[in-house]
Amino acid sequence: MHWEHPPGRPPAGINSAGLNSRAFTQPIIYAGIQSVFRSAKKFGTINLLLIDECHLLSDKSEGMYQQFIHDLKEVNPALRIVGLTATPFRMDMGHLCEG
Repeated sequence: MHWEHPPGRPPAGINSAGLNSRAFTQPIIYAGIQSVFRSAKKFGTINLLLIDECHLLSDKSEGMYQQFIHDLKEVNPALRIVGLTATPFRMDMGHLCEG
């Protein structure tokens, strides 16, 4: 009840195959990339994508995150992406902010 109708803020949803929950329309949605990367257009216009543990994203042009971001940008080219990490270093590439 508190999750669906939190006092003083918009409701949030979860999109997770493992939890058998497929939220697409709430203003805030928590999801794992494995559950949503093929379903980006079902979310409609997304203005902000927050990615936790962004040091795990591949630098390759293929992958779940790249597909999801590409599809979100087809709906909203002005999409903003914020990556969060406490590990700004990749073993095979060095610091995330370089190169």
